[in-house]
Amino acid sequence: SMSKRPGQAAHSGPNKRKRTDNKSKQQKPQHHKQDNKKKSQARPQSQTKPQARPQPQTKPQSQAKSQPQSNKPLSGGHKIIASHYADSLDQSKALCDWLLSPVTHDEYKEKYWEKQHLLVQRHDTQPDYYKGWFHSSDIQRMLKTEDIRYTRDIDVTNYVNGKRVTLNPAPLSTNDDGTPKEYAPADGKWIWNKFNGEGVSLRLKCPQEFSPPLHKMMFILEELWGAGVSANVYLTPKSHQGFAPHYDDVEVFILQVEGSKRWRLYPHRDASEHLDRTSSPNFDQADIGSPFLDVVLKSGDLLCLPRGCIHQAISTDEHHSLHITVSTGWRNSLSDYLKLVIPRAIDRATKSNLEFRQSIPQDLFSFFPPKTEEDKAKVKAFEEIVASAMIKVAQNIDTQEAVSAAAKNFLHCRLPFPEPELLNKKREKEICELKKQRRDFFGSI
Repeated sequence: SMSKRPGQAAHSGPNKRKRTDNKSKQQKPQHHKQDNKKKSQARPQSQTKPQARPQPQTKPQSQAKSQPQSNKPLSGGHKIIASHYADSLDQSKALCDWLLSPVTHDEYKEKYWEKQHLLVQRHDTQPDYYKGWFHSSDIQRMLKTEDIRYTRDIDVTNYVNGKRVTLNPAPLSTNDDGTPKEYAPADGKWIWNKFNGEGVSLRLKCPQEFSPPLHKMMFILEELWGAGVSANVYLTPKSHQGFAPHYDDVEVFILQVEGSKRWRLYPHRDASEHLDRTSSPNFDQADIGSPFLDVVLKSGDLLCLPRGCIHQAISTDEHHSLHITVSTGWRNSLSDYLKLVIPRAIDRATKSNLEFRQSIPQDLFSFFPPKTEEDKAKVKAFEEIVASAMIKVAQNIDTQEAVSAAAKNFLHCRLPFPEPELLNKKREKEICELKKQRRDFFGSI
C-alpha cells in the first residue's frame, strides 16, 4: 500500500502547489459534470450535517491546521522538533523514543526491527498522542486550495467482493509510450460524494508536502534510521476497507490519529517473504490463512510492521479512521549495498588481472546445458574459473568507496530541508554547513 518512495517526491517542500482556479476549470475530467441538485452530498462544509463529515467535530476552517495551536505550549514530538539539540542525532533519537514510547529506540532496534511487529496501545490514557501531525480537515482544506492530482497526490480506492478497485480518473494526457503526462485535477465534490455514498478510502501521497510538522518529523528521523523516510495518510469511512491483503517492501509505522481500525496480521506463506525487497500483489482471502494478530487500533495507538508482513485493515462500525503510515528501509538492504560494491570491485580486479580481460570460451553455449561427460567436464572447468575470479573480486572490494557511494544515494534521496520558519535559525545554519561538508567529502570520492 505504500506508494511513494524516498526521493521520488515531485516537489521541494510543504505548500508549494496552490490551486489555480482557471486552470482547474479548464482541465476537469468528464466525471466532474455531475448533478449538483443534492448539495448535502458535496464535500462537507461547515453547514453540512455532522454525520456527512469524516471528522467527528466541527471546526472553523481557519483552525483546521496540522500544526499545534500557537496559544498552547508544545509537547511530545512537537516540542522535540521545535527544540535545539547540540547534536542532531540526539534529537532524532529523542523523536524516535517519543514515537515508540514506552518502547525506546534501542529496545525496538534490538527486539523488533526487521524481526516482529510492535503494538503500543495508548487510547485509554493518551488518545491525542499523535494529534497535530495531520487531520481529516487538512484533506478538505487541500482539496479546496491546493493543486491535488489523482494518482500523483491522491488515490480513491475501494475493496469490493474481495477485490481492490482504484477509482482514479484517467490522466488528462499521456506520453508517446503511454505513460501519464498530466494527471487529472482532483474534484473535492466528487471525492466526498464517493466517500460518503460508496464508502471509498482516500490515500494521500507525500502528505508532508502539506504538513510542515510532519515534514520535519520525517526529516529528523532519517538521520537516525540512515535511510529515506516516506509517508502516506489513509482516510476510511466507518465499516469499510480500501485495500486488499498484501505486504509492503518497507518498515511501516502506523500512527492512529482519528477513529478506529481493525488490523489483522498473517504469517509468511514461505520464508522468502520475510523482509522481501518488493511489495506483494493483492492477495485473495484464501491465500493468507488465519491471522496471528487481530486488533483494533484507536486514536493514540501505534502498530509497527516489518517488511513482508501480510496485513489488511477495515474501519470499525463506530468511527471513520485516519492513520498516518511513516515508512523507511526501502532498497536499503545488504543486497542493495552489494550492488554498489561488486561492480566497483570487478572493475578494479579487471585492471589488475589478465584473466578478467580474456574472452569466455568460444564453445561456451554448446556445452550448456551439459549433455555428455565431456560437456560436464567443460562446465566444471568453467565454474572453477568463475569461482577463482570471485575470490579476486572479493579481494578488490573497497569498503570506504562503497559506503561513500551508499551515502551519496542517501543524501540524494533525503527529504528537502524543512521550511525555514520551523527551524531554530542557529541550528539551521549549523546543519546547512554540515551538509555542505558531507557533500564536499562525498563528491571527492
